[in-house]
Amino acid sequence: MKRMIGVLIVAFLGVQVTPSLAQEKKSEQMEKVGEKMEKKGEMKQKAGEKMQKKGHKMEKKGEMMQKAGEKMEKKGEMKEKVGDKMDKKGEMMQKEGAKMEKKGHKMEKMGEMKEKAGEKMEKKGEKIEKKGEKMEKK
Repeated sequence: MKRMIGVLIVAFLGVQVTPSLAQEKKSEQMEKVGEKMEKKGEMKQKAGEKMQKKGHKMEKKGEMMQKAGEKMEKKGEMKEKVGDKMDKKGEMMQKEGAKMEKKGHKMEKMGEMKEKAGEKMEKKGEKIEKKGEKMEKK
């Protein structure tokens, strides 16, 4: 259609109109559109790079949090082991205390028995002394 118009103008005016002006404007417009598209592409690429950096940072943060969690878990396990050892030590101390208490009771009973034996010996001594005095008087 444009060619036909160009041909008609040539026929009426006798001057050939070149489609280069229209093409030039169109190419300028297309070039501007291309530049805009290129800028948009660059902006989107930069945004993508920023998102990628954020992703890397988040990944590193996640790894650090995981390591911290593992450390906390190990600490908890260590504390649990220490607690178990303390419980065992407490049980042993309790058993030892019970043994010492039994030993104390035995020692107390022995002391009482020795005291009674001493009293008996004292009574026997007194009897012997009395017999000795009687024998002396005779």
